[in-house]
Parts: sequence; C-alpha cells; structure tokens
Amino acid sequence: MERAWGAVYSDTDAYKDLARLADALLATAEGFAEYKHLHLLATRRTFGNRPGFYGKSGVEWLADTMRELPFPELWSVRLGTD
Repeated sequence: MERAWGAVYSDTDAYKDLARLADALLATAEGFAEYKHLHLLATRRTFGNRPGFYGKSGVEWLADTMRELPFPELWSVRLGTD
C-alpha cells in the first residue's frame, strides 16, 4: 500500500484523482480523530473514572483507542516516515 500511495504522491499530476482521494481520506481521518477526542472529553465530563466494560473505566478505554490511526500507510507516505 505504501508503494502505491508513494507513486501517487510522487506524480500528483498523473494521479490527480487518486491524490484527491488520498487528501479526502486524510481529512476523514482527521475528522474521526477530532470526534474521538470530543467523545473522550464528554465521557470524562459525564462519567469520570467510574468502571465500565472490560474492567476499565470508560475514559481509560476510550483513551486507549486514541492511539489508533486510520489509514496508517497513507500517513506514513504523506509524512515521509516508515
């Protein structure tokens, strides 16, 4: 996947539609991350550290999900990291 996205970013003129798709996917990922952050804040405000599912507090469980990154291969190529 990284090689394919790398080809798109290396020649955005030839792959205009795919480059726009990549930008849309990254914007979607950013919006999802913002939603998750706001959800975490609302849960913290509403429930605090009361126990929830799986023996963790809701806040602790949601905080763990903040590490998940949608489209990691695309981010890796876009940011120039491995």
